[in-house]
Amino acid sequence: MQPVLFRVYGIAEHDFSACGPDDLAAVDREAALRRWTVVAALRPGPRSFDALPALLARYAEQRVAGRLAAVAGFAVGTGPGPRDALLADCLPGPETWDLLAASGSSGLRYVVLAPDVRELDDRVAQGRTLRSLVTALTEGGVRIVLGRCVEPDSEAAARRVRALVDLLAPGGSTPSPALLADLPDEVTHPRAAAVLLDAAREQRLSLCVDFGDDARSAGVAAVSRSVGVGNVVAVTDHTESGSRGAEDHRPSTARKPGEGGVVAQIRALRGEGFTETAIEKMCGDNARLLLTG
Repeated sequence: MQPVLFRVYGIAEHDFSACGPDDLAAVDREAALRRWTVVAALRPGPRSFDALPALLARYAEQRVAGRLAAVAGFAVGTGPGPRDALLADCLPGPETWDLLAASGSSGLRYVVLAPDVRELDDRVAQGRTLRSLVTALTEGGVRIVLGRCVEPDSEAAARRVRALVDLLAPGGSTPSPALLADLPDEVTHPRAAAVLLDAAREQRLSLCVDFGDDARSAGVAAVSRSVGVGNVVAVTDHTESGSRGAEDHRPSTARKPGEGGVVAQIRALRGEGFTETAIEKMCGDNARLLLTG
């Protein structure tokens, strides 16, 4: 099995949020050495998107040349806490939204949005509503991941989550290519979580699930079975560089290739009794379908 690390912050000494175009070949070599496919998670702040165009342009150029096969692309707005999603503490201006919406063809695979802090018709950039911005992103080939809720649990928060789901995944027999959602570490917003779980069971979205440590693996295993393993993308907040953007933290994996977060996740899945076929779906196949669909 060749896993897809759908959310990875760094590999070897490379912190993806600090990577430039000249680092891409080395990142690809490290991922290929581990037999991984990676989606590199970037955490640019409100004023630090300037380096993104050059990075994506080099990536697109190299992919056309048949290189960087182990790097499936990039994600923006991801971090270890709920307020690292766009629309939470990070409110880009219209030029940045335009850049993100135009970057789907250059390797930007998804952005993470806090789903409960704005109504669809609220203006979140000069003259632009949330509805118009997410529509522009998806029309440009950029998927949306609904991140963790940041407002107090309320019916209003659940209504905002439901509105985004209805806009981006109105229904169908397969998971929407436009929409995924994070399963939170703990359910602090039960009404909003219920909206997401119902949508996953209806195959309107795919859930990003981190099985984490043994203390929570049984609970998330039960959720994964309830929505169907075909609607689950296993993720780990994996890094080896010792940082996620500007925030220092303990590395999630040893530096030795093949050890660490993704191996621990597969081990947890086996411990919860999932078949090898189900594990391959959650750790690789489902993500590949979403990245190429």
